[in-house]
Amino acid sequence: MWTSHIKEKFVFLVVGGLCASFYIGLAEVVHSSGLTPTVASVLAYLVCIPLGYLGHRAFTFQSTRSHRHAELAYPAVQVIALTIAAAVTFVSTHIFRLPATAAFFLAGLAAASASYFMQKNWVF
Repeated sequence: MWTSHIKEKFVFLVVGGLCASFYIGLAEVVHSSGLTPTVASVLAYLVCIPLGYLGHRAFTFQSTRSHRHAELAYPAVQVIALTIAAAVTFVSTHIFRLPATAAFFLAGLAAASASYFMQKNWVF
């Protein structure tokens, strides 16, 4: 039987994985239109914020905390995660010379890891 702690992490991975898949695909499309990988990453990430909020609130954390608290805390967490994603994308493509797709994947992993702990302890 799953403990609630393990189930929560699994659901976070599923919801986050769906958001991350959408993020990577969208970042690829935006990048293919001529924008730099870093700009494509930021734009795609911004589009995914509302999807992540709704999914994690409803399914991952099953939060009953008011939207009033979360509407301030969740964007702050996402700004931090977005900064992490942009930095990882920039370093991956400019310093390590990784392909944009690999950079988007690494950025998603780094941002998701930080985001989980902040959401669990602060937002929901």
